[in-house]
Amino acid sequence: MSAIDAMRRWQAGACAMCSASRGRLLVDHCHRTGKVRGLLCTSCNTAEGLGRRGSFTAYRSRPPAIMLGVEEQYGSAWDGFGA
Repeated sequence: MSAIDAMRRWQAGACAMCSASRGRLLVDHCHRTGKVRGLLCTSCNTAEGLGRRGSFTAYRSRPPAIMLGVEEQYGSAWDGFGA
């Protein structure tokens, strides 16, 4: 099972930030390291990239991937992410 499949199952199809279960979930990742963090709804994924609110700071420090102990790289080495 991939890390994304594990997160999808653990998050029960809901956004890791707002718990919305309608619509598709996007794979959120750190743009510096390329590591997958969790699955977010479109609204939260957009806000996460722009926001410095405490809730996003908490999410970044302990995302679903860390809670599940899984690690997956978003994209490929060609995307320019560090190892």
